[in-house]
Amino acid sequence: MSSSSSSSSLPPPPPTSPLIIPPPTLTCTFIAHVDHGKTTLCDHLLSFYHSSLSPTSVGEARVMDNTDEEVRRGITIKAGFMCVETDEWIEGEDGGRCRIGVMDSPGHVDFQSEVSDSLHLSSLGLLLIDASEGVLCRTVGVLRILSSRPLSVMVNKMDRIDKDEWDEKVRRIVENV
Repeated sequence: MSSSSSSSSLPPPPPTSPLIIPPPTLTCTFIAHVDHGKTTLCDHLLSFYHSSLSPTSVGEARVMDNTDEEVRRGITIKAGFMCVETDEWIEGEDGGRCRIGVMDSPGHVDFQSEVSDSLHLSSLGLLLIDASEGVLCRTVGVLRILSSRPLSVMVNKMDRIDKDEWDEKVRRIVENV
């Protein structure tokens, strides 16, 4: 037996594959109370950055909810992940392109471990707050999970309140966060 065919020799390195996707430049988990718009925001991102989703189906498509149970109940149960590539948000290392990884986390308290696990895999959390409902108990719960993670806050569903109330509602939300 020659030394090149011995059992101790290492296998050749795997060939490079176009299926291997470089990691995202930034990974963000969308967190919020139930029905504050996490999955719909994911639909909007897919519609804007990919032609895979028409703008008219945003909010109805619920692309990130792909298990039968999620579709049946109309809620996110398992965290979902997608990646968008853009040159509009931050400059990446490869000629200005940036890969943003986005995780859609469940809003229901029964699936808190999914939220926690998603946040541990993320660079930051994006907390969505429904302008008409404000900070609710689940909002406080996800803030506790965040602990030392960087956080951005987005006030969502501004169309549900009168324009005259915007300043007061947003001020109250910021104070509560």
